[in-house]
Amino acid sequence: MLAPGGPSRQCPARHVHPHARPTGGVARLAVITIDRPGEKVNTIAPAALAAIEEQFAALESTPGLAGVVLISGKPDNFIAGADVEVFATAKDRKDVETFSRKGHEVLKRIANSKVPIVAAIHGACLGAGLELALCCTWRIATDSPKTVLGLPETMLGLFPGGGGVTRLPRLIGVREALDVILTGRNIRRARPRRWASSTRW
Repeated sequence: MLAPGGPSRQCPARHVHPHARPTGGVARLAVITIDRPGEKVNTIAPAALAAIEEQFAALESTPGLAGVVLISGKPDNFIAGADVEVFATAKDRKDVETFSRKGHEVLKRIANSKVPIVAAIHGACLGAGLELALCCTWRIATDSPKTVLGLPETMLGLFPGGGGVTRLPRLIGVREALDVILTGRNIRRARPRRWASSTRW
């Protein structure tokens, strides 16, 4: 289903590791693999945002590109949310604001992409990870017990500020979305199936 292997673009250690793999034939697909080397889980950090933005900028000039697939390089998770160390180590409010604004710019770029983008989800897709997936044209989730979706930042007293409170209701309806947003509970296999039956999941 995904494109065959090909050349990759390395990013600095501890940063996201995206790479594009154009397929042969008429339809050309690019696969972007998100992988923070040396980390057990993928999280969104400033360097990761910069790398994703750089990759999408390069893909926009790719002739004949028919679509993009986002996958994780980790065996058991997609993106587990924002890197909380960004908030813990911020020197002042401006550092957090800069990170947040850059996040919105990257998500907006994905949402406004001229080519379809598919988020291929396996494992934890939480917080900023789910908000990134919501920006994509389509989302495909594995039927694995390890695959969970949610906006758990609510449990920490944080607002899902990456568009989750606006994009999720448009996708699955206000009632279902409020339950996810206000409780912060992880959503497992059964409910994403229900969402897919009535929406463009």
